[in-house]
Amino acid sequence: MILDNETLDAALKRFTVAMKDKFQARAYKHGERSVTKVGDSVLREPKVFNELINHLISEVIELLQNYHSLDEHIDVANMAFLLWWHDNPK
Repeated sequence: MILDNETLDAALKRFTVAMKDKFQARAYKHGERSVTKVGDSVLREPKVFNELINHLISEVIELLQNYHSLDEHIDVANMAFLLWWHDNPK
């Protein structure tokens, strides 16, 4: 199957919505440090990169243990996004 740009764009939009929804649903866990409130400013703090890497690894392990859980796919994507955002600030 050839994936045309329209199909890819639509899938990416759905995925983005799911990622944002998960960030918002988990914002309470991070309080005033949630990226939904402070953007990428927390990502500049010392040790955050290592915390993100460790969290990504734990999310990948959870995904491997429960591959059919769409939530786990989103968790891995969100951690990968935070790492990307860490390295690609505004």
